Amino acid sequence: MPARLCYSNAAQYAQDHQDQGLLYAEGFARTLDVYLSHAWTLRPDGTVIDPTWDDEPGRAYIGITVADPALWPYDGGGILQEYGRLLPLLRDGFRQNALADLGRPLTDRLPRE
Repeated sequence: MPARLCYSNAAQYAQDHQDQGLLYAEGFARTLDVYLSHAWTLRPDGTVIDPTWDDEPGRAYIGITVADPALWPYDGGGILQEYGRLLPLLRDGFRQNALADLGRPLTDRLPRE
């Protein structure tokens, strides 16, 4: 899909493949040893499908999986990067069941103090 349009690419790809259970995800992805704001899709088993970037070894993704298609940014800018989309979420939070628990946790345990 077109470069530099990852948010709308991921939203549209997830929409087009809902029969496969794909969901929209957004956060940061590592490429060329730097982390960039990015969006991708996830399978129900947590496997990343990135409709914008090619499948390059060493990629890493960290973010949130949004289960509610009404929140997916079909028109461009990301949920977490665009002030107009982010402010209501910071103020009110996500609706119940808007997020999906997919992927792998960063750690199995919280650090002890």
